[in-house]
Amino acid sequence: MNRFPPVFISNRPVYVIGQDEKVPFADVVIRLSGNEPEGFLKPMLRSFEENRLASALVFSSPDPALVFEQMLAGYRVIEAAGGIVISPNGRLLMIYRNGLWDLPKGKLEPGEDPAAAGLREVEEECGVSGLSLRGETEFTYHTYAYRDEAVVKRTVWYLMDAEEENEGTPQTEEGITEVCWMNRTAAREALQSGFASIRIAVEPYWELLRD
Repeated sequence: MNRFPPVFISNRPVYVIGQDEKVPFADVVIRLSGNEPEGFLKPMLRSFEENRLASALVFSSPDPALVFEQMLAGYRVIEAAGGIVISPNGRLLMIYRNGLWDLPKGKLEPGEDPAAAGLREVEEECGVSGLSLRGETEFTYHTYAYRDEAVVKRTVWYLMDAEEENEGTPQTEEGITEVCWMNRTAAREALQSGFASIRIAVEPYWELLRD
């Protein structure tokens, strides 16, 4: 298993793996020697971002930790937390934000505990209560531009249980227009046209949902 989660650039994954690790499917695989100069990743990542025909990029290196660190160094990292919330009926809490189905998540406040932030963001964005934490699950990374600055959002996801399927109230000031509980089939279909990083976050938990 790869030690580092993919970083999604323009909704497409960039993987960093060790030389002996299994190579994920990708259009472009770059095998590094470990002697590359500082800053060598930046033009490669820019080229990948501009080449929309490439579906994925892999860097294979004898020092994948250093490559992953250097890749993130090209961005301002924003810490965020979110929830994979499952009801007693085996349905997933989803939000419709800015024209796409998504999961509730948001930035940490200064000094805020990530688990507390995850619960707060779910409650604020969805208007639901009665949530309990099962624990931390996955990290996802995705990049975007904010005020002409290159940003990577690192989101820690928490698996949560809901006491009941509250109707919910969308936080419209955050671009959310709908809150919905979806079964497995509906959630899979909704996320197909959404963010790939969200599908990665949910992938290990499909068996907890019902059709």
